[in-house]
This record gives sequence, C-alpha cells and structure tokens, in this order.
Amino acid sequence: MFLLSRLSSRAPAVILTMLIFSLSSGVVGGVLIFMDSAAPDVLVDMTTQVPIDMEISFTSPFYTQTNMTIQDVENDVIQQEYVIGTQQVTLADFHDYSEREWEFERKGFLGTNHSTFDEFPGAIDLLGGELTYDDNSCLVEVSLFNRENLEVGSNYTLSLYYYDQWGHPVWIERTFNVTGVFKSNIYMQSRYYGRAPTTYLLLITTQETVRNLFDPLGHGDFNGINDKIWVRFDKSIVTRTDVVTLRESLRNVKSRIEQNNLPFVSIRESDFGLLGAIDDFTMWSLSMRTIAVAFSIPSIIMGIMLIYYDSRLHADQRRRDVGTLKTRGASGMQAFGWVLSSALITGLLGSIGALLTGTLGALISG
Repeated sequence: MFLLSRLSSRAPAVILTMLIFSLSSGVVGGVLIFMDSAAPDVLVDMTTQVPIDMEISFTSPFYTQTNMTIQDVENDVIQQEYVIGTQQVTLADFHDYSEREWEFERKGFLGTNHSTFDEFPGAIDLLGGELTYDDNSCLVEVSLFNRENLEVGSNYTLSLYYYDQWGHPVWIERTFNVTGVFKSNIYMQSRYYGRAPTTYLLLITTQETVRNLFDPLGHGDFNGINDKIWVRFDKSIVTRTDVVTLRESLRNVKSRIEQNNLPFVSIRESDFGLLGAIDDFTMWSLSMRTIAVAFSIPSIIMGIMLIYYDSRLHADQRRRDVGTLKTRGASGMQAFGWVLSSALITGLLGSIGALLTGTLGALISG
C-alpha cells in the first residue's frame, strides 16, 4: 500500500519517466517489429524483380579447345542445387565509334530462341507485335524503334562497320523484318553520372544469325561474340531459408560451377543478380536498424538526464520515505525492497508503453 501511495503521489514524474522510456525504446521496437513482419515480403520483392538470376560467360580458353562444349557446361549447371532452368544465348557486343551520341556507342545484339523469354519473362517487356522471329526477322528495342521511325512489319537494315588490323573498314549489314518492339530490363549501362541506367541491347534474333553476322569479330568481351548461359533458381528458397544461409548456399553454387568448369567459364559478381538482390536486402536491413538507433539516441540521452537530475532532486524525499518505513517497523532489507520495487514498476510501465509505441509505429508504417 505504501508503494502504491507513493507512486500515486508522484504521478506526473512517473508518467514523464514512462513517456521518455517509451519513446526511446518504442522507436527501436517499432522498427524491429516492422522488420520482422515486412522483411520477408521485401526480400521476396527484391528477388522476384531480378530478370536473370545468374549469367555464366565463357572465357577465351574455351574457344581454343574441343573437349568441352556449351551443352556440357549447361548440363553441369542444371544439376546444381536450387537451379531449375537454363537457356543458352549469344550476345554480340559492338562499339560503334561513328555514333555522335556517346550513350549510343555501345550496341548489343542478342541471339536466342524466343522460348527463352518464357523461362525468363522479366528480361524484356514486349510493347508491340509478337514474340516470334526467325533468321530473317527480329525484335527491336523501343528507343531504336522510335529513332528509326520503324513499324511492326516494316524492314530494318542493320549497318555497322569497324576497322580490321590493317586499317581496312569491314561492314556488317543485314536486313530484318521487324516482328515486335520491346523494352529491355537487361544489359544496362550508366554512361552519365546521376542518370538512370539505359540498355545497350538493341535487337533480338536467332543465335545462328548473330553468330554468322558478327563472326568476323571473333569471341571477346569487347567488340566480339559472347556465348552465355542464363540460369534460373528456385525462388521458394527465399522464404524457406534465412538470409545468411541462403547467401552462403548461392556462393557455394557459384564456386562449384566455376571449379567444375575451370578455366572455361566465369561468373562476375555483377552477373549474379539473385545474390546481388540478397546483398541489397542486407544493406536495407542494416540501414533500417541504423535509422532506429539514430532516432532513439536523443530520447535515450533525455531519459538518462531525467533520471540523473530526478535522482538528485528527490534524494532527500527517498531518504524520508525510507525513514518512514523504518519508523513503521520495516527492516533495512524491506526498505531496500521498496526502493527496488518502485524502480521496477516504473520500468515495467515504461516497457509496456514502449511495446505499445513500437507496435503502433509498425502498424502505421504498414
């Protein structure tokens, strides 16, 4: 009864202490509750937005040997854990220095079967026409489509040239029938600081056509033909596995593919889109925790100052309360228990307030 009477007599101080504690703890609690509830959805959203989970490239030594084929590598990849789909593609990477605009200097031409985009639907968005083509037809990227004033069903003549080792111009020319127009979500580049990345993929046709058309360039990452394997992972692992284990498992898959096919394949970090999305999620989690701590520090400092000055101002009052208890026959241990109980009850009320504040903040934030 004495404890309740003393707390009720100092109701404003108790309420203020509870409020400070609630604010300092509630911010952290709210962010943590929000992260616990929203983190799985955020991770799923980040990973489902990846157009190609992994892209495997072939190195120069691959083209100087005859013991291993692209199909052999693909067979090895499809057997790896979590891998559920693969597709072979060929990319011709061409640098056209006759372009007046620097951002249009790099040009990409993709050769693959149109069924590839059933396996990787996020790679491109079809804006018009049909997702079908053969050796004499193609899909054209929307910016090139608009610059050349093309129409679906019209003809587009690709005309490029480069200089060989003797300084002679070599022309690459081919006329295609345009069967569709697309927006690319792959093969992006940032030419200017502060600008959104743009694609350098301009045209999609069959593998055979790309290989024959750009054969004079040879194989290489710069002005050359690149054979690649697109890899699709089972995205359900994202919801079944914690982030640390998932990240380690994906790195192990990458290492096994490279080790099994040394020295003929390489997987650049930038080409492992699924792992990159998980790293981005980790950074998001860290930033959320940092924000929580940053917003809590002022409240925590205020709470410490309040407790310090309150303890000095009310030291005499506590001594009188302890004296009153002893006068009524309480022992020193009982008086100590009262002081401790007073602090614990105030802390308990503050904890309840912190939990309510955090839960409310998490609900408001979604």
